[in-house]
Amino acid sequence: MVIILSTGAVIYCSVNGNPMPKVYWETKNDQIITDVTGLRHVRHDNALVFQQFSTKDYRPDLHSNTYRCSAENSVGIIKSRYVQVRAVENKSFLNV
Repeated sequence: MVIILSTGAVIYCSVNGNPMPKVYWETKNDQIITDVTGLRHVRHDNALVFQQFSTKDYRPDLHSNTYRCSAENSVGIIKSRYVQVRAVENKSFLNV
């Protein structure tokens, strides 16, 4: 998934279960992520949101990483496929 600096991106995680599972996001090395003010947060609907940012705020640990959604309840744990994210700057080119 590509994160455009000027628009950001959202990765959705839809989960159902009984009992309702606790949802969290983790990196490929199994590190549970936390919100980073102004850059990345988990929304109330469990979506992972990358906010728009400037090149000076680029962080490889956030903007060039691999994530997956995990859901856990008393029945067990299920994990999504990994999503590789990469931030790019959207530039317009003119044909002259």
